[in-house]
Amino acid sequence: MGSSPSTSGDQNNNNTDDKKKQMQISHKGNGLYKPYSEFPDIHRMRQAQSEFGESTYSIPNDENGIPTPFPTLKPRHQIYEQYDFSNIDSHAEKAPQSLLRDVSRLVSYFCEEAKDDIEKIRAIFAWISSRDQSNTLPELKNGMPKADTPLAYLLDIMISAKTFQYNPLFALLC
Repeated sequence: MGSSPSTSGDQNNNNTDDKKKQMQISHKGNGLYKPYSEFPDIHRMRQAQSEFGESTYSIPNDENGIPTPFPTLKPRHQIYEQYDFSNIDSHAEKAPQSLLRDVSRLVSYFCEEAKDDIEKIRAIFAWISSRDQSNTLPELKNGMPKADTPLAYLLDIMISAKTFQYNPLFALLC
């Protein structure tokens, strides 16, 4: 009725052997690749990628002189850094309302916890995106803000929500 475990195991071994043979045949005579005797696993793939990254192989160009699509020379984890922005985000969200009238004091506040430019930009982004505009109105009891202050930009955003955007405020703080 059903195949026995030994029969299905034999089929899996045969499939693996067939794949190994195909790999060996496909790499014969190819100057770009080493003919590996074993079927690649994740460790062999990483090793091959590392060896290739250290090679001096030049990427070919198409007829217009543009490099053809080609795999990266480094694995993804070596290219992209993973950041944990939770401390930066929570610090930015706690920015006091009193800093809204002075750009330099607000930016200095964001830079207190930031170790590099990416964290500084993240702090500005987190602050802008977490703003509750209804908290902006109580700041007006001290009079109208100067034109180039974060408070003035936030008021413009709040009053003309359809036309005014956040990017000028972001540019001001950068």
